[in-house]
Amino acid sequence: MASGRVHAWVSFFGAFAIGIAWGKLTGDWGGAGVAFLGCWPSGVVLTPDLDTAEQKTIEAERIGGRVWQGYWWPYSKLVKHRAAFSHAPILGTAGRLFYLALPVLVASWLTGNWGWWATLPDWIRQGVWSAVIGLSFSDIMHWLFDGCPL
Repeated sequence: MASGRVHAWVSFFGAFAIGIAWGKLTGDWGGAGVAFLGCWPSGVVLTPDLDTAEQKTIEAERIGGRVWQGYWWPYSKLVKHRAAFSHAPILGTAGRLFYLALPVLVASWLTGNWGWWATLPDWIRQGVWSAVIGLSFSDIMHWLFDGCPL
């Protein structure tokens, strides 16, 4: 198992790989930058290790500490650490993104406004998908460096 520091460095170097690959394959260097940001900072902030109750990681200390830890505390109690759901590439990423989006989903439900996503400009919606691809790449690398646990 790699340490939090190793995972952070892997996300950092992987961000360059996904950014360059995105730019070369699509010619969209703006999307490449967003994929870079999705892989590195988002990969460190939305790490698969958010399922640990203590979250005593360098990542948690860098991003707002107790508020962030408090938000993820229920998630850490509901999801067993290194469970297939939380650590699996793509599936774990989707689960954490869903949990992160819960306040927006609840607000949409309470207000009955489900069409807000369609009103966003195309560049924002495309940027979200670029960031999700970058985050997924970071999670795949995290999983590999943990020895592919399932």
